[in-house]
Amino acid sequence: MGNKVMRRLVTVMVALALVLTSGMAAFAATWSPTTGKVSNVTTVGKYNKKTLKVTWSAVDGADSYNVYLNGKLWKKGGTNVKGTSTTLKGLKKGTKYTVVVKSVKGDKESVPSELETSNNVASDQLSKRWFKNITIKKAKAGKGQATVSWKKVAGATGYQVIIYKNGKWHVAKTVGKKTKAVITGLEKGKKYKFKVRALKGEYAGIWSGTKTSGKIK
Repeated sequence: MGNKVMRRLVTVMVALALVLTSGMAAFAATWSPTTGKVSNVTTVGKYNKKTLKVTWSAVDGADSYNVYLNGKLWKKGGTNVKGTSTTLKGLKKGTKYTVVVKSVKGDKESVPSELETSNNVASDQLSKRWFKNITIKKAKAGKGQATVSWKKVAGATGYQVIIYKNGKWHVAKTVGKKTKAVITGLEKGKKYKFKVRALKGEYAGIWSGTKTSGKIK
């Protein structure tokens, strides 16, 4: 009889401990201005566009998010954001912005996220993501050479062509605003693979897909 009572008592205590643990976890996850602090804020500008995309990690319990630029709640895309990213509009060209994001619960805001400084909005400083759509049209085989051509990329000041030889990619040629390049010194009877990317000053775009030439004559 004593053993049965003891077992029941142990079962009740275990169940109570589980309830308490669950309750504590729920309490720890409850939103507050401090626990609601947003993290992992990133910004991405777009070439020749006066916008800024802001992303962040979700906060448990938050209803929405507000985005501040240079200390000001940004009304064009930065208020009452339901997801974890937004595109802010109405920005000034060539301007850097400091960005903070706050989570919102009811009528309360969290403490601000860590300060994030954006790149120059709509400036000439480019990153790879802005030159990502370049396409090679063809790689025409000729006598000891191949003529590689591609579609023009708006804003590009030059292009770079690479060739696959001896198991590695090598720079074959860098040109100005022309949309084709003649690659010489190629071996007769062989086919060659090429890629191209756009350039803007010291910045370079993402490599295109691969285009294979016919057999060199």
